[in-house]
Amino acid sequence: MLSLNFVSVLVILLKHASAEEYEYEHKIVGDIPVYIKPLQYKIELQVDQENDYYTGVTNVLIKITKPCVEIPIHYNGQTIAEVKLRRVRGPYFTGFKSQHQENVDISEVKEDGRLLRIIPTAVLTPKLYNLRVTFKQTLQTYPNYGLYKYTENRKRYGSVYHVAVTYFSPDRARKAYPCFDEPRLKARFRFVVKHRSWYTALSNTEVKSTKELGGGWTKSTFKKSHRMSTYLTIVAISNFSYIEDRTSRGVVTRVYDTADPEGYYGGDRYDILSYTTSLLDNLEEYFGIPYPYPKLYVMVAYEFIPHAMEQYGLITFQNSYGTSRVRAELYLPIILAHEVAHMWFGNMVSNEWWDSIHIKEGVVSWLCYGVGGQVAHNGINYTDELFISLELSYIMDTEFHDSTYQRPMLSPVKTDDTIVDFFDLTTYRKGASLSRMVNAVLGDKTYQIALRRFLRRHKRNGTATTMDLVEAYHAAGKQKRFNVREFIKRYLLQAHYPLVTVKMINGTHVNVTQELFVSRDTDPRDSPFNYTWHIPFTYVTDTHRNDKVEMLTQKENIVKLKHPSKWIKANNNFKMLYRNNYDMENWNHLKDQMLNDHFYFTAADRAHLISDMFALKTNGMIEESFVMEFMTYAVRETEVGPWLEIEKIARELEGQVKNDLVFTAFEMGVQGSRPNATFKDRLLGDINLPRPTSLIEELGKSTHNPLDENYFYLTPTPDERS
Repeated sequence: MLSLNFVSVLVILLKHASAEEYEYEHKIVGDIPVYIKPLQYKIELQVDQENDYYTGVTNVLIKITKPCVEIPIHYNGQTIAEVKLRRVRGPYFTGFKSQHQENVDISEVKEDGRLLRIIPTAVLTPKLYNLRVTFKQTLQTYPNYGLYKYTENRKRYGSVYHVAVTYFSPDRARKAYPCFDEPRLKARFRFVVKHRSWYTALSNTEVKSTKELGGGWTKSTFKKSHRMSTYLTIVAISNFSYIEDRTSRGVVTRVYDTADPEGYYGGDRYDILSYTTSLLDNLEEYFGIPYPYPKLYVMVAYEFIPHAMEQYGLITFQNSYGTSRVRAELYLPIILAHEVAHMWFGNMVSNEWWDSIHIKEGVVSWLCYGVGGQVAHNGINYTDELFISLELSYIMDTEFHDSTYQRPMLSPVKTDDTIVDFFDLTTYRKGASLSRMVNAVLGDKTYQIALRRFLRRHKRNGTATTMDLVEAYHAAGKQKRFNVREFIKRYLLQAHYPLVTVKMINGTHVNVTQELFVSRDTDPRDSPFNYTWHIPFTYVTDTHRNDKVEMLTQKENIVKLKHPSKWIKANNNFKMLYRNNYDMENWNHLKDQMLNDHFYFTAADRAHLISDMFALKTNGMIEESFVMEFMTYAVRETEVGPWLEIEKIARELEGQVKNDLVFTAFEMGVQGSRPNATFKDRLLGDINLPRPTSLIEELGKSTHNPLDENYFYLTPTPDERS
């Protein structure tokens, strides 16, 4: 008979083995059969912005690889005028109007508002086919999807501009023209746009030719694109002016704008152009793969549904970010870096299905801080201090409180109706935090090698899955002493995140335990790993700093310190996706260090301590009085990252913040308004703590002009959908 202890150990081992073997099941839940493949499109549109309608023709070359009885194609809202199907004679396609094609009789075209089902009279044999759909559509008005318009009234100049622009992500190209609207179904596109002659038309590629048609109409024909997904196509029509630059390799960059040059972004169009040009150069070097088009334009769209969108060759970009001018300047390089990085991650290699959007949004939402900070040259630490507040701390707090975001980053997308739900904080901000952690664990160079290998391996097919990216990380990190794949899977495939508690055993060893960190009223869903993680452990003590990652794979671990120490602070620069707690003796040592010499810690470590303390206080694990005593150090704080965390705490504890903290922020605001103030001075001056009425009355005659009261953390990730 087996002993009880042996049985218990056996059960633990079996659970551990089953967790190690767990694999995510990737499924494409699409409408288009795998044997129907679009190869190229010719989209013809005639857009009448003044009368709010357009007509169009979708011509699409299809390859059918097995006998079939129908061709389904997406549409949404179009009035279908005519459908024709022609079979290509011979092995080669010589053009949509070629004579080397024969008509295919159609018995029925079924319309259900979502799919056109073209049913021929006979079975379609494996061949090339030319499908032509003629349609009419109402030009939507903002806010909407598909092809919509908005109006800009320039009262100062007596001008009214009607802007028509498309927004298709994730699956709304079908609202503008019938198409095979799934990301894996990449094809080459050519747009032919007829528009009023006083307008200019833009698309993904350069204009091949323009022709005056008479009657106030012009036809703009664009060059054929590289293969891309339908959601990355774009058409824009309006009264544009532009400024131009070139990258070191000769790629033309432009900023198109309809704005009054003295308007909100009139003075910033040169910054946008400069950033875009520099970003393209930097990212080509980083990825080791040239940007594939001869041009990259940015169009400033004043009424655009997301904040920005990464269409191949033509980025669309809102003109207002943040709650103040200085914060708009702060975000600008991040936003542009996010969209330019998409030219590789998202466009060159796209997600095969919508469950794998981490390979574009999770990666670029991290990369944009590094490359954005490189071109900003404003003295702000983007990759640590700014990232911690805008992304990592934000998503940890949000997931803790809001069940909407308590899902694994890699989750099945089961229906079309739920696709847009995955463009959320979990995908963007937690995905970015995971990417930053993987970068820290692998090291900058190894992480870059992994991304380059991933792109080179998948750019020919043009699509990949999140697990393909995990395998690229794993292969690049094969020299590590731990299993990179299993480490990443536990963060991708589980909701929430761990609380890692560190306790000093003696001066040379610490006890490190992990547990699921959730609010008391949260009922966690089942987890394939029983809510255990592999913990990448780094630390700083009163005697030394250790940035070398030690991977802790057990729920309880003993870690030997390099040198005898009195106290410890784990998770250097808050690189890792977990929170930390300590015994109160250690917390008191940390408090004393902060009060005596807070510069012993990096600004990122100081922001981390503030963020963790507040999270623990919220869950009743640390006394508020201790937090407020700890925070008295802030009268000497001069860096942005910690102040952004203080701003958050102050707003949550409104009315309980000490006046000396408020006064410090007030003084920073005065400094930020001086003519010779640095960008950091101006940003610190924008930190907005709630002020007790008595203090406002006392200082109310100051010349300081308080900035708006909107909360910094409401600023969305660049193209976060809602």
